[in-house]
Amino acid sequence: MALFRKNTGTCSICGRPIGSRKEPAHSLRDGVLCTGCCRAAGLRSSLLLPGMSLSAARQKIAENDDNRDRYASFRPTRILAGRVYIDDEKRLWYDKDPATDAATPPPIYSFDDVAGCTIHADTSSTTIEKNEDEQKLYADAAGCSLSVITRILFAILSWFAIPFVLLIGLFAEAFRRERMHKSKAASLGKPGPFVPVIGETYDTVYYLAARVSLKDGATVYIPVLTRQIISESPELQPYSNQAVEIANTFRLLSHTGPGGPELYRPHDFPFTWAPVCELRQP
Repeated sequence: MALFRKNTGTCSICGRPIGSRKEPAHSLRDGVLCTGCCRAAGLRSSLLLPGMSLSAARQKIAENDDNRDRYASFRPTRILAGRVYIDDEKRLWYDKDPATDAATPPPIYSFDDVAGCTIHADTSSTTIEKNEDEQKLYADAAGCSLSVITRILFAILSWFAIPFVLLIGLFAEAFRRERMHKSKAASLGKPGPFVPVIGETYDTVYYLAARVSLKDGATVYIPVLTRQIISESPELQPYSNQAVEIANTFRLLSHTGPGGPELYRPHDFPFTWAPVCELRQP
């Protein structure tokens, strides 16, 4: 077997002996690589190697070396949404995904690489059903789950008298209806928490991201929301503001023509456009 044979050759890039159990050979279309050069080229999967040429592997290693040098000299002057780092002095930026390996430098881009930016939102509609899963899903939007509080009161007061328990139940129902009316007031911009009503259908947002278009045709998605939230809920506002901040920043960075670019209005969902001069007014 190949795992137990002795060295059979050398790496086509660094010249290291390969082919042994400790240093296996990774075959390319027109060469072989050692494990170190595979990592330097960012090739984690051996399934991609047979279709890659030696020149493409050399180019990937050179690009990654350049990216590491950029990352080492990167000094952030701004941080957007806790994940987009910007170095205004060197005109560089990167998106640090919290789910990625902290030891691996993220791709570093130049301001000149950006062609534009828009906001991408995936939406759906959801009907609130009377079950524990739905109540748990929207507990954050409501501030607390009234049904849980009601059940606790019923458990305590049932020790005393059933009529008294029924009276408290009627009071809880009246309180729920009052909160429902306050939620309608909140949707109109008036004070009051948002409380989803069981049986009603709401528009929801389950993915919200800034979509950065690069001049080489690639696209970088910067997600700020990856869970389901009712679009009418005030809980969506911080995420939409983050998306607007990121998108408007990149639209200003990539704009080269006369005047100013169209920017997204803050505190607005669905998102609409506004002239840059309007948004810059105090």
